[in-house]
Amino acid sequence: MKTHFASPERASEAELQDDIEQISRNPVIDGLMNVASGLFAVLNQHRQVIAVNETFLSLLGVKDVHDIIGLRPGETLNCIHANKNEGGCGTSEYCPTCGAAIAIVLSLEKEMPVEKICAVEVERNGKRDDLCFRVRALPVKFSNRPIVLLFLQDITHQQKLDSLEKIFFHDISNIVSGLVNSSNSIKNGKPEKKERALDRIHTLVERLAGEISVQRQLILSNIHTYQPSLHELSVARLFKELESVLTDHPEARGKEIIFEGSEFEFTFNSDLSLLVRILSNMIINALEASSENDVVRVWVEDRNDRTIFKVWNKSSIPLQIAKRVFQRNYSTKRGAGRGLGTYSMKILSEKFLGGEVDFSSSEKKGTEFVLSICKSNSKQ
Repeated sequence: MKTHFASPERASEAELQDDIEQISRNPVIDGLMNVASGLFAVLNQHRQVIAVNETFLSLLGVKDVHDIIGLRPGETLNCIHANKNEGGCGTSEYCPTCGAAIAIVLSLEKEMPVEKICAVEVERNGKRDDLCFRVRALPVKFSNRPIVLLFLQDITHQQKLDSLEKIFFHDISNIVSGLVNSSNSIKNGKPEKKERALDRIHTLVERLAGEISVQRQLILSNIHTYQPSLHELSVARLFKELESVLTDHPEARGKEIIFEGSEFEFTFNSDLSLLVRILSNMIINALEASSENDVVRVWVEDRNDRTIFKVWNKSSIPLQIAKRVFQRNYSTKRGAGRGLGTYSMKILSEKFLGGEVDFSSSEKKGTEFVLSICKSNSKQ
């Protein structure tokens, strides 16, 4: 069996049973099962589960431990990538960027503790959900065979709150960049440009007030129960808002943004502030990937009960990056806070607008990001 990262080899049934029997008789392991804070599992040298604590079983919704014995961590969690390769968890093309897989493999290879953050997309009852764990893999020798003590702390809720805060400051910085550049146009520009700059500043200040109001409500309420402010919107109004945010953005210098379809007269219900945040991040990402004199195209399509927004640029996304493009803080660009643009598209559209974000990318066709939202009700 081929692998893109870790060994696909597994223990034979006899070897697995021997591992389980040896571990079950160890008083130290038994003690850890009772006192370990959070999720705790013991893995054999092939990364297979040979023991877990009750907290782990509770998270999985599993009553009989034998249902998961012999599986690997991603397989127990129903990671959507765990079975994409014949070798299972740790062997797919997505696994080289998985925090848990990296921690386990490195701990065995280097014979030292390794701690990583693992963001995993799982499937439960036909629905997908994002989980986040702080993973610590501790390798030890037991009866002359290597095992891994795996400690997982579920930090999903805290990470979502932290992410919303970082997304807020990330998006606010885009608005502030526009305000700074528009104010410079008033100070140093020609008289005919000053009136347009004042209009942009007025729009941006309203956007800034809206962003602060939304963030305040998100902090004070439960992020799962937050209700967006729905209003009837036109494509023309939306594109005008986007132009105000992006006209003087530093990434737009020397590049052209073409808005197509603003003449369409159909309307849809959505939250203007959230929608502008999502689409402006799409456009800014496209600008960042573009070179001087390149064109970024933005257009809209009316499809029955859904409105489809698309953003295109001619650059392509490398395959390895494309596999984790919506993961928080995963980016090839240097600097803290990078990687939030694509993540914010996903979390804001799916959690609050009931929408879907996807993309396609190739060297021949370039990169196209797509936002699909329901026209009649943004929160499905």
